[in-house]
Amino acid sequence: MEMLHNRFKDKGLVILAVAAGEERQPVQAFVDEYHLTFPIVLDTHDLVTEDYRVWSIPMTYFINTRGEIVGRVHGSRSWDRNDAIGYVSHLLNV
Repeated sequence: MEMLHNRFKDKGLVILAVAAGEERQPVQAFVDEYHLTFPIVLDTHDLVTEDYRVWSIPMTYFINTRGEIVGRVHGSRSWDRNDAIGYVSHLLNV
């Protein structure tokens, strides 16, 4: 996701990670280990998880500028693969 963030942030992509049910210290250790630069918020009370009906982690949502969910991915993915890059390019019309 860091690669997608760096590649498409100037083309309109905004990545916002939500750490569900986690405390700050392990999340910060993860951010530091992987040198993540996109924002990550803590959802310590699982409010976002409930609102978006997350049933597995990780879960990725693609939300357009109108706030509509236009895509959903269950489980982990290699976001640096050509199919993922193509999907994001398609969503951004670039």
